[in-house]
Amino acid sequence: MKGEKRGRVHRGVSLLLPGFRRLVVVLLLFCGAGIAAALPSRTHLEARILVDDRPRAAGEPFLAAIRFEIEEGWHIYWENPGSPGAPPKVTWKLPEGYSAGPLLFPTPHRFDAAGYRSYGYEREVILLATITPPAGAGLPESISADVVWLVCAETCVRGSATLTWKSGDPSGTNVISQAAAALPAKVDWTIHTMFDSATRGVSFTLEDGGSVKTDPAKLYFYPSASGITNSAAAQTVTREGQSLVIVTEAEGQFIGIFPPEIGGVLAADDGSSAWRIGGPALEVSTEPAEAPTKTGGPQGWGYWLQQPLIVACLAAVMLLIALNLFGVFEIGGSLTGVGAELTHKEGLAGSFFSGALATLLATPCTAPAMGFAITYALGAPVGIAVLIFTLIGVGMATPYLLLSAFPGWIARLPRPGAWMETFKQAMAFPMILVMGWLLSVMAQQVNSDGLFLGISGLVLVALGAWIFGRFGSPARAEQTRRIAWGASALLLLVAFQFASKGASQERPVVARDVEAEIAALQDQGKAVFVDFTASWCVTCQANKPAIHSGEVERAFAEEGVAFLEVDWTQEDPAILKVLQKYERNGVPLYLLFSKDKSAAPKVLPNLLTPGLIVEAVLGTGGASEAAAPKELGLWAALGGAFLGGMILNLMPCVFPVISLKIMGFVAQAGEDRRRILQHGLSFTAGVLVFFWIITAALLSARAALGA
Repeated sequence: MKGEKRGRVHRGVSLLLPGFRRLVVVLLLFCGAGIAAALPSRTHLEARILVDDRPRAAGEPFLAAIRFEIEEGWHIYWENPGSPGAPPKVTWKLPEGYSAGPLLFPTPHRFDAAGYRSYGYEREVILLATITPPAGAGLPESISADVVWLVCAETCVRGSATLTWKSGDPSGTNVISQAAAALPAKVDWTIHTMFDSATRGVSFTLEDGGSVKTDPAKLYFYPSASGITNSAAAQTVTREGQSLVIVTEAEGQFIGIFPPEIGGVLAADDGSSAWRIGGPALEVSTEPAEAPTKTGGPQGWGYWLQQPLIVACLAAVMLLIALNLFGVFEIGGSLTGVGAELTHKEGLAGSFFSGALATLLATPCTAPAMGFAITYALGAPVGIAVLIFTLIGVGMATPYLLLSAFPGWIARLPRPGAWMETFKQAMAFPMILVMGWLLSVMAQQVNSDGLFLGISGLVLVALGAWIFGRFGSPARAEQTRRIAWGASALLLLVAFQFASKGASQERPVVARDVEAEIAALQDQGKAVFVDFTASWCVTCQANKPAIHSGEVERAFAEEGVAFLEVDWTQEDPAILKVLQKYERNGVPLYLLFSKDKSAAPKVLPNLLTPGLIVEAVLGTGGASEAAAPKELGLWAALGGAFLGGMILNLMPCVFPVISLKIMGFVAQAGEDRRRILQHGLSFTAGVLVFFWIITAALLSARAALGA
């Protein structure tokens, strides 16, 4: 009888975990390849650093440049892109004591396509900056820069590179001299701006004193501030006495609030002359320039989900797990006696990789209690950060670890039987749901062509899994199996190429000046409720019903509160800068600003209810005045980390893996208690190791960006 019972146990395990450990390894490698290739493989341009390395006196500033050589038919953007787009961003990495001035852009060109007009450059452009050494120092041995750009044709591709110049590299003196000579001449003209709300027209009056002799009809004005003029609209330039008057149309969403200092470039269409009004100019000075402010840094748990290729790879992982649970394919069909192997080393490896997979699947499903803990960790010393992430892993592994430490609890669970197969297949549906959610995230990050390529890649993944399961089983002839394995591997590679191509077709990111939007609403006499959100943020989506409930909307209407949603689904440094102002590196963040601009905003908790929001609006409580997260202290961060890790087990991404592993305990009932504990420890080790890998990646990024 004992032998029969043990046989049923082993058959139950084979139903639940058919080669599960090998499937985990395959999935981890597949997703790892996606993360490693998160940047598009084709950038459509080449970028490098040039330096004016002529001999000069100690402490004398010199010019450095970023030279872009752009593929035919593609273009990058000016400081104001005109239509939706983004200018290149350069973060200089200089030796201690050296500083860089602002980036200097040459006169842009205009590109018309699909009803939009963009300002930018084709073929080649050189952007200059003044580098100021410390007193007594000269040219450094090396200069590096992190460069990010958006290059567009019919589609847009975001690219980035870390560039380095070393002493002895080819000189860029002549090229830099020519680029400096081609910059718009800096003038001190006064500029007056007027907005006509009736006609939605914008006029700029330049008091040039009559110094511009070019025919006004041949001039074009490029405003340096975005969101004011409709770049696709016509411009008229006329001479009125000692001034030039430019009249054009306001941008569609323009609210009539001008930046404190507006300027731009007035240029002749034939390229013969150009003038810059306001903004930076080529002024090499011996005074140290102000060091650039760094707004980068690790952006919290969901940062990785701002990369479309990682989203696509995670969707493929969900699909493969679902197909495996449905029984479409099995990894390691020869392992029909998996239950017997639970007492061997291979079985422990399976538990280890199951823990690693559970951690991987947890990344898009941040638990509510983890937000503060992760924010605290990213701003804390390395040792504290590692401790916090370790506690998240310990919390996540706790249910499994408790069952392994107290196997007597297993007796309370249902006995092995045919219900296990039904349960196993049912667990595939949460994975399909999460895959659909990830595709909805990707749909907001890439254009329709990119989404279609991503979905096509998933179809190829499913086809490869079906071929593997149908023709690669041990029941087939060896040659048939080899062909099936090869075809499946080839389809996975092609699917990855589809996903990479689709992920490269990102939607242009239009930077938002959130603080200016808030100020404009306050100028209208309104309080403002700001919802910093993202489609990949589970907590954000869980709070939507409360935010948009009838009770809250009535309170907003009665108290004159405007609602402002700030979506961070795509990477936007401008939004990150505002988040960091309130000691956050990620979303959600809920702020309630009063009509009084001088008053600090109320910071609401990460988990909202209609009553809590209404109380905050009415001023009866429910929020703390600009409470910085770090004020809660280390113990709150550690507690939140452990609690958040435990809650992760209930998330739809993780629950199927955890539930199957717990049912594995059901199948292990009667096994040696020591071996059961070893499996629990192996699972915990897998969780912790993968958390440490994630921690190392985040802290390395923080160190590289000087956060």
